[in-house]
Amino acid sequence: MDSPDVPDEVKLEFLQKSANVHHHKTRLATVGQGCDRHLLGLKVIAQRDGIKSEFLDFAFSEGMDFPLCTSVSQMTLLPEVKYLTQDDSNADFCLTGSQFRPLEPNQYGIRYMTLCQRSLKVTITDLEGSSETNADEMGDMIARCFEDIYNLMSRVSSTPRKEHN
Repeated sequence: MDSPDVPDEVKLEFLQKSANVHHHKTRLATVGQGCDRHLLGLKVIAQRDGIKSEFLDFAFSEGMDFPLCTSVSQMTLLPEVKYLTQDDSNADFCLTGSQFRPLEPNQYGIRYMTLCQRSLKVTITDLEGSSETNADEMGDMIARCFEDIYNLMSRVSSTPRKEHN
Protein backbone atom coordinates (compact mmCIF):
# COMPACT_ATOMS: atom_id res chain seq x y z
CA MET A 1 0.00 0.00 0.00
CA ASP A 2 2.91 2.35 0.61
CA SER A 3 4.71 1.77 -2.69
CA PRO A 4 4.47 4.75 -5.03
CA ASP A 5 5.23 2.37 -7.94
CA VAL A 6 1.88 0.57 -7.59
CA PRO A 7 -1.07 2.39 -9.18
CA ASP A 8 -3.94 3.34 -6.86
CA GLU A 9 -6.38 1.23 -8.86
CA VAL A 10 -4.26 -1.89 -8.24
CA LYS A 11 -3.96 -1.07 -4.52
CA LEU A 12 -7.73 -0.70 -4.29
CA GLU A 13 -8.27 -3.98 -6.16
CA PHE A 14 -5.99 -5.81 -3.68
CA LEU A 15 -7.74 -4.12 -0.75
CA GLN A 16 -11.14 -5.21 -2.07
CA LYS A 17 -9.94 -8.79 -2.60
CA SER A 18 -8.47 -9.01 0.92
CA ALA A 19 -11.65 -7.51 2.44
CA ASN A 20 -13.74 -10.10 0.59
CA VAL A 21 -11.55 -12.96 1.87
CA HIS A 22 -11.73 -11.55 5.43
CA HIS A 23 -15.52 -11.27 5.19
CA HIS A 24 -15.82 -14.84 3.92
CA LYS A 25 -13.57 -16.24 6.65
CA THR A 26 -15.41 -14.23 9.31
CA ARG A 27 -18.74 -15.68 8.15
CA LEU A 28 -17.25 -19.20 8.28
CA ALA A 29 -15.93 -18.60 11.80
CA THR A 30 -19.33 -17.37 13.02
CA VAL A 31 -20.82 -20.78 12.19
CA GLY A 32 -17.96 -22.80 13.69
CA GLN A 33 -16.14 -23.36 10.41
CA GLY A 34 -13.02 -21.29 11.14
CA CYS A 35 -9.60 -22.89 10.67
CA ASP A 36 -9.02 -22.76 14.45
CA ARG A 37 -11.89 -25.22 14.95
CA HIS A 38 -10.47 -27.59 12.35
CA LEU A 39 -7.01 -27.43 13.92
CA LEU A 40 -8.48 -28.08 17.35
CA GLY A 41 -10.38 -31.06 15.96
CA LEU A 42 -7.19 -32.47 14.45
CA LYS A 43 -5.33 -31.95 17.72
CA VAL A 44 -8.02 -33.71 19.77
CA ILE A 45 -8.12 -36.67 17.36
CA ALA A 46 -4.30 -36.90 17.30
CA GLN A 47 -4.12 -36.87 21.10
CA ARG A 48 -6.90 -39.43 21.39
CA ASP A 49 -5.21 -41.77 18.90
CA GLY A 50 -1.68 -41.19 20.21
CA ILE A 51 -0.51 -39.62 16.94
CA LYS A 52 2.50 -37.28 17.16
CA SER A 53 2.36 -34.33 14.76
CA GLU A 54 5.15 -31.75 14.41
CA PHE A 55 2.73 -29.52 12.52
CA LEU A 56 0.11 -29.54 15.29
CA ASP A 57 2.80 -29.13 17.96
CA PHE A 58 4.03 -26.00 16.17
CA ALA A 59 0.52 -24.71 15.43
CA PHE A 60 -0.47 -24.86 19.10
CA SER A 61 2.79 -23.49 20.50
CA GLU A 62 4.87 -21.07 18.44
CA GLY A 63 2.19 -20.75 15.76
CA MET A 64 -0.26 -19.37 18.33
CA ASP A 65 2.14 -16.68 19.53
CA PHE A 66 0.51 -13.89 17.55
CA PRO A 67 0.45 -10.32 18.87
CA LEU A 68 -3.22 -9.61 18.08
CA CYS A 69 -6.20 -11.05 19.92
CA THR A 70 -9.26 -9.82 18.06
CA SER A 71 -13.01 -10.00 18.37
CA VAL A 72 -15.87 -8.52 16.43
CA SER A 73 -18.70 -7.20 18.60
CA GLN A 74 -22.40 -7.13 18.18
CA MET A 75 -23.93 -3.67 18.36
CA THR A 76 -25.81 -2.66 21.49
CA LEU A 77 -28.14 0.32 21.39
CA LEU A 78 -29.05 2.44 24.36
CA PRO A 79 -32.77 2.16 25.25
CA GLU A 80 -33.60 5.63 23.92
CA VAL A 81 -32.45 4.67 20.42
CA LYS A 82 -35.01 2.65 18.51
CA TYR A 83 -32.95 2.30 15.33
CA LEU A 84 -29.84 3.58 13.61
CA THR A 85 -30.27 5.86 10.67
CA GLN A 86 -28.51 5.13 7.42
CA ASP A 87 -26.32 8.21 7.82
CA ASP A 88 -25.16 7.00 11.27
CA SER A 89 -26.51 10.10 13.03
CA ASN A 90 -27.38 7.92 16.05
CA ALA A 91 -24.03 6.09 16.09
CA ASP A 92 -22.87 7.94 19.21
CA PHE A 93 -25.60 6.15 21.17
CA CYS A 94 -24.07 2.74 20.46
CA LEU A 95 -21.95 0.98 23.04
CA THR A 96 -19.03 -1.31 22.40
CA GLY A 97 -20.05 -3.24 25.52
CA SER A 98 -16.64 -4.35 26.69
CA GLN A 99 -13.00 -4.81 25.86
CA PHE A 100 -11.06 -7.76 24.51
CA ARG A 101 -8.17 -8.67 26.78
CA PRO A 102 -4.80 -9.82 25.45
CA LEU A 103 -3.50 -13.06 26.91
CA GLU A 104 0.21 -12.26 27.03
CA PRO A 105 2.31 -9.13 27.74
CA ASN A 106 3.43 -8.95 24.09
CA GLN A 107 -0.14 -8.92 22.73
CA TYR A 108 -2.91 -6.43 22.02
CA GLY A 109 -6.61 -6.97 22.55
CA ILE A 110 -8.54 -5.45 19.67
CA ARG A 111 -12.32 -5.42 19.59
CA TYR A 112 -14.12 -3.83 16.68
CA MET A 113 -17.63 -3.31 15.48
CA THR A 114 -19.20 -1.71 12.44
CA LEU A 115 -22.18 0.59 12.74
CA CYS A 116 -24.48 1.10 9.77
CA GLN A 117 -22.71 2.40 6.71
CA ARG A 118 -20.00 4.76 7.88
CA SER A 119 -18.86 4.05 11.42
CA LEU A 120 -16.37 1.67 12.94
CA LYS A 121 -15.64 1.53 16.65
CA VAL A 122 -12.34 0.03 17.77
CA THR A 123 -11.17 -0.67 21.32
CA ILE A 124 -7.48 -1.50 21.81
CA THR A 125 -6.07 -2.83 25.07
CA ASP A 126 -2.71 -3.99 26.30
CA LEU A 127 -1.56 -5.31 29.64
CA GLU A 128 -0.61 -2.67 32.16
CA GLY A 129 3.12 -2.45 32.71
CA SER A 130 4.06 -4.25 29.48
CA SER A 131 7.20 -2.82 27.95
CA GLU A 132 6.44 -4.62 24.67
CA THR A 133 3.13 -2.97 23.78
CA ASN A 134 1.56 0.48 23.71
CA ALA A 135 -2.19 0.60 23.01
CA ASP A 136 -2.11 4.34 22.28
CA GLU A 137 0.56 3.92 19.60
CA MET A 138 -1.26 0.92 18.12
CA GLY A 139 -4.45 3.01 17.99
CA ASP A 140 -2.60 5.79 16.19
CA MET A 141 -1.23 3.30 13.64
CA ILE A 142 -4.67 1.81 13.03
CA ALA A 143 -6.14 5.30 12.61
CA ARG A 144 -3.41 6.13 10.05
CA CYS A 145 -4.24 2.91 8.16
CA PHE A 146 -7.90 3.89 7.99
CA GLU A 147 -6.90 7.37 6.80
CA ASP A 148 -4.68 5.82 4.12
CA ILE A 149 -7.56 3.63 2.94
CA TYR A 150 -9.95 6.58 2.94
CA ASN A 151 -7.47 8.71 0.96
CA LEU A 152 -6.84 5.88 -1.51
CA MET A 153 -10.56 5.41 -2.09
CA SER A 154 -11.06 9.17 -2.46
CA ARG A 155 -8.29 9.40 -5.04
CA VAL A 156 -9.60 6.45 -7.05
CA SER A 157 -13.23 7.62 -6.95
CA SER A 158 -12.24 11.11 -8.14
CA THR A 159 -10.12 9.79 -11.03
CA PRO A 160 -11.96 9.91 -14.37
CA ARG A 161 -12.58 6.39 -15.66
CA LYS A 162 -11.13 5.33 -19.01
CA GLU A 163 -13.66 4.26 -21.60
CA HIS A 164 -13.25 0.67 -22.74
CA ASN A 165 -14.16 0.08 -26.38
